[in-house]
Amino acid sequence: MGRPIARVEGRLKVTGAARYTADLPQDDGKDLVHAVAVCAAVAKGRITSIDARQARAAGGVLELITHHNAPRLRPVPAQEVLGPAHETLLVLQDDRVHYSGQPVAVVVADTLENATHAASLVRVEYAEERPVATLFEGIDDAFDSPRYAPPTTIGDVDRGLADAAVVIDRTYTTPAQHHHPMETMATTVRWTADEVTVHVSTQTISMVRDGLATTFGLRPEQVRVVSEFLGGGFGGKAAWCWPSVVTAMAARLTGRQVRLVTTRRQMFAATGQRPHSVQRVRLGARRDGVLTAIAQDCVGETSAFYDTPPFYIGAATPVPYGCPNIRTTQRFVKVNCQTPVPMRSPVEGVGLVSVESAMDELAAELGVDPLELRRRNYAERDPNSGLPWSSNGLLECYERGARRFGWPERNPEPRSMRDGRYLVGWGMATAIRHAGSDPTSALVRLGADGRAVVQIGSQDLGTGTFTIMTQVAADALGVPVEMMRAELGDTDLPTGGGSFGSHTAASVAAAARLAGEALRAKVIRIAVADEGSPLSGASPDDVLVDDGYLFVRGDRSRGERYAQILRRNRLQSATGDHTPPPREGATVARWAFGADFTEVKVDPELGTVRVTRHVKAIEAGRIINPRTARSQVIGGVVMGIGQALTEATEVDRRDARITNAGFWGYHVPVNADVPDIEAIFVERDDPHIPGSVKGLGEIATIGTAPAILNAVFHATGKRVRDLPITPDKLL
Repeated sequence: MGRPIARVEGRLKVTGAARYTADLPQDDGKDLVHAVAVCAAVAKGRITSIDARQARAAGGVLELITHHNAPRLRPVPAQEVLGPAHETLLVLQDDRVHYSGQPVAVVVADTLENATHAASLVRVEYAEERPVATLFEGIDDAFDSPRYAPPTTIGDVDRGLADAAVVIDRTYTTPAQHHHPMETMATTVRWTADEVTVHVSTQTISMVRDGLATTFGLRPEQVRVVSEFLGGGFGGKAAWCWPSVVTAMAARLTGRQVRLVTTRRQMFAATGQRPHSVQRVRLGARRDGVLTAIAQDCVGETSAFYDTPPFYIGAATPVPYGCPNIRTTQRFVKVNCQTPVPMRSPVEGVGLVSVESAMDELAAELGVDPLELRRRNYAERDPNSGLPWSSNGLLECYERGARRFGWPERNPEPRSMRDGRYLVGWGMATAIRHAGSDPTSALVRLGADGRAVVQIGSQDLGTGTFTIMTQVAADALGVPVEMMRAELGDTDLPTGGGSFGSHTAASVAAAARLAGEALRAKVIRIAVADEGSPLSGASPDDVLVDDGYLFVRGDRSRGERYAQILRRNRLQSATGDHTPPPREGATVARWAFGADFTEVKVDPELGTVRVTRHVKAIEAGRIINPRTARSQVIGGVVMGIGQALTEATEVDRRDARITNAGFWGYHVPVNADVPDIEAIFVERDDPHIPGSVKGLGEIATIGTAPAILNAVFHATGKRVRDLPITPDKLL
């Protein structure tokens, strides 16, 4: 624990030996056939006809699936399946079209080329209806959803605003944004009488298993889901979405092993998106900057066909600052789009863009340093629940981040700092993220050769789960890292949770540690009861382990290795496991904290913005591996740069079709856009969290976008309240 070891799977990845879902040769490829989806060219309406004659006559075609012959799916209420099920309950079930890109047919052929060609020959006619293209078109019909968007009310906000010496009342908009991991969605399914085996690029193998079992009327134990390597996932692979469902349909109908890989364009309709939002924020404060009221009223989009709206983007608003009067609300608009899904912090990553921008506007209005304003409003307890923090290093994040960045040298006047012809701006923001975990089981097995394996049915998004599982289990068992191996990504392994919500590290670390400790205790009991062991008769509490060598405290000569104990007792192996106990009610508020400091340079003639350096300080409990943790922070900040400056899903308001469905139009940051990024870890022992491990995945990106917005204002004197910050908004 705490060592910056290299990724244990790193060599496999950089040499190409790691096989991703679309790479896997299934049974030498002899039985493998390919599926290609035909997607709707309209956003709302009915299918009036499907002419598939040419497609069926094309070479190599085995099956063509439409709503006429698709297997009937069980209409499952969303609450029966963990996570956002969205359109999987509707796909190829009727003639309705709910969004552009919805699959309306699937062609199965012997080769990918034949399937692609045949799909291009399918002719679909529609009775088109006028869609709701964006939330602005449907905002008059916005509705409340108390179940999934519970309003927060603390104190009396109206009174707090009335009593304030200064009130900031601003409206901010954030665009829809889409997930773009390097690996697109890929699924391979074999359907036999005994078992359905699914290889899929997913962040949650257990959710895919349960979702497919439920919709196809199977028992969960009849479905095995495997996802060993994942080429990135930011929430879009956290749901069991239509590529997996239609591939399973094809495998069932053909009796063959079927693979479907979405195109980059289809990713815009396969994995959901970060929802478009409009957020009105009102802050009331005394002249000294102490907040008297916070009000955040949000409107977000959901799909036209899904009865359960997504997440509540104002849920974290009450957390960062100690304010006696807080109110948040959210309404939803049904839009002809795919159902929004989490995208690397669906709550704080969107809701705090407006709050942290408004805090900067309040600081400017009061003439108070933005960092000092946040310090004055530090919350001693969680304002929402009233519970004490499990740990909170936010003030130290402020102090260490500011010192490293050089914040005290900032000239507070907008447009006052220059580098030649460029305007220089410095901005900062607070970052918070709920520190959760999922019930996770684990098994650690020790062989007679002294080598061990840790098994958890989790998955590695590419963020280092293989490595931290190996480290933690090796530490708990007391063996060298080189003698421990991790296995994950298979529902046949002990049950793990999904890799989303910044839960993975905390979940797998706790389970791996407890299973490793159980195994160590078991072998120690065997040794002290073995008359042939040098440890015979010792108290188990006095037996220590170092690099696989067990010895008595104070007498290292009295000891032996794990392998010797197992061989002498004729044991081929020994195992230790962990099954999570029932959850108990919360007695503390568990959050990770951080502070972002960023520098931008703006060309005053062209309006272009470049982030030139970024410092992020994070308190996330204890860091298991500083190397993989730093990598998480770099990736998160890069994603935040995209959120602030380049990324937006553009929709044609006439027909609700996405106009930039590809990397040629949807711009993510590239190397030239990324500055020097420095990560500072403010470590804390947190007795309320197993292993003191809080997640890093999402807090790594939270705070970056509002810090950039605030830096752009400092550089230019222009306040942009509509993301992303494109040159036209500054000229």
